[in-house]
Amino acid sequence: MFESTFQDCSNLSGSIPTNLFAGISGAPANGMFNETFSGCRGLTGYVPNSIYSGITSVNSNGMLDVFAGTNLATSCPTQQITTGWESQWSGKVACEYTNFPCDAQFCVKTTQMAADTTFSFIMSAKGSFTVDWGDGSAVETITRTNTTTDTTYSHTYTTAGTYVIKFNGTATGYGTSGAAISFTSNTLVGQIEGSLGALFPTISPSTTNGNQPRFYNTFYNCTNMTGSIPSGLFSGISGAPADYMFSGTFSGCSGLTGSIPDGLFANLSGAPAAGMFNGTFSGCSGLTGSIPENLFAGISGAPASSMFRNTFYGCSGLTGAIPANLFSGISGAPTGEMFYGTFQDCSNLSGSIPAGLFSGISGAPAYNMFQSTFRGCSNLTGSIPASLFAGISGAPAASMFYSTFRDCSNLTGSIPETLFSGISGAAGVQMFYATFQGCSKLTGYVPSSIYSGITNVNLGTSWDSMVDVFAGTGLATTCPDDMQQITTGWESQWSSKVACGSWCTTGYGKTDSGECQQLCSAGITAMHVNTSMFNVYANKQTERALHVKYNNQMCYVSAATGVGTNTLHIRDINGDVYHLIN
Repeated sequence: MFESTFQDCSNLSGSIPTNLFAGISGAPANGMFNETFSGCRGLTGYVPNSIYSGITSVNSNGMLDVFAGTNLATSCPTQQITTGWESQWSGKVACEYTNFPCDAQFCVKTTQMAADTTFSFIMSAKGSFTVDWGDGSAVETITRTNTTTDTTYSHTYTTAGTYVIKFNGTATGYGTSGAAISFTSNTLVGQIEGSLGALFPTISPSTTNGNQPRFYNTFYNCTNMTGSIPSGLFSGISGAPADYMFSGTFSGCSGLTGSIPDGLFANLSGAPAAGMFNGTFSGCSGLTGSIPENLFAGISGAPASSMFRNTFYGCSGLTGAIPANLFSGISGAPTGEMFYGTFQDCSNLSGSIPAGLFSGISGAPAYNMFQSTFRGCSNLTGSIPASLFAGISGAPAASMFYSTFRDCSNLTGSIPETLFSGISGAAGVQMFYATFQGCSKLTGYVPSSIYSGITNVNLGTSWDSMVDVFAGTGLATTCPDDMQQITTGWESQWSSKVACGSWCTTGYGKTDSGECQQLCSAGITAMHVNTSMFNVYANKQTERALHVKYNNQMCYVSAATGVGTNTLHIRDINGDVYHLIN
């Protein structure tokens, strides 16, 4: 019935309409669609996934060479649909879609539009493309020969409604800044489907300028865009990332739902690039599920500036733990803003901070390197790993740990003494500004040597190196009786929190008169009476003392005349009463 209907119509373009044969239903007939589109080399996209849905069974010669000689795709950006007719389709495929059927390389479904509404997008890539505006108007052909000019393409819809805009074609080159295609702040974008990577593939070699597409702010602030991110959106993209390649791609798309596809950047491999994932999902508060462990698995090499700046900032719907291997390929010296705000305000991420999350980072601090990294992650639990920044060593940098853990209100335990042990040198501007502010469940006291490597104290208003570093924490404002307050010079910026250290060095105990005396070396250094502890000294400190022989060595616990509280009392042969002291 449709044998050879469009055969060799080589200048037909665009995609095959999904509903072209919508009224055909029932058992197949011999030769019914043989060579229907054969030789139509201008046809692109995919086999529409429901074009033959009315045919109730499969025979051996109903669709022979139906798509032979067309430019329909041979692989899917998402899941391929199996119909049983594939052996007669000359390698062409029908595909499953995440949001809506799309029988082109990439589709945009608009929001409900009023009559005489204009839809626009911007393109900078060169190549040959077609745009089917979805309203029955002529398919628009776009031929671009340069990448230096951004061009806006627009279409006005005379009739109110929702439309599916279909894009086909292949880019042949890209600029070194800006986006291959952009729908920035377009509130008429409703949903997306298909593969941008099919339209804008990587050109080999990917490391050559102009061979790698950028999707800088492609959907930035498309506040009415809903549905999920198609899993194959960037299929066709491979090789080393380019600077700012996915910077702001979905930023502000608060209506997106579902999880981040595990293989979204699966074919990227190579060294990090500056700003490559800067704000990629920033403000996508409707995204749910866990962060895929292999999301950045192909990225390996030395850190680049702003590489993960604000990547998940404000993704308050993401849940689960931060994957321990999320950045496992990153190794080398810190760079500016490399993890600035990466998880900021991801308030539903849970579990502990993985100890080895930044294990590959080693070298001198860089400005803003961990500024606000976990800020506002109020459901993270457990203690801060002592080795989290173990590889960082060298002179302080400005704002290096500014608000790093700020408002992580469910972190517990004490601050590790060695957390910043590799930092040494002159203080940097706002280097520890509000680092732990609002971590209300952190307890203990300021570790006595946590900032011992900082060689100068500068409290000038232009420095503010440690202002509010411990504000709103549960750290102590006084030291326990068996410890002394350590004066560092930074106390005025510590919100009344105190650093505490032992009165005496190892092997010595503090007497009640404030002296450090050698403790017993025989193997016993203290005696407990109820809740009180009394030092056992190597030498007698008072005229009257309790003698303790241990391992054949005589040691002594000091005593004073009269009755004490919560102590051991001793009466001598003269009837005089003594009590134990330190």
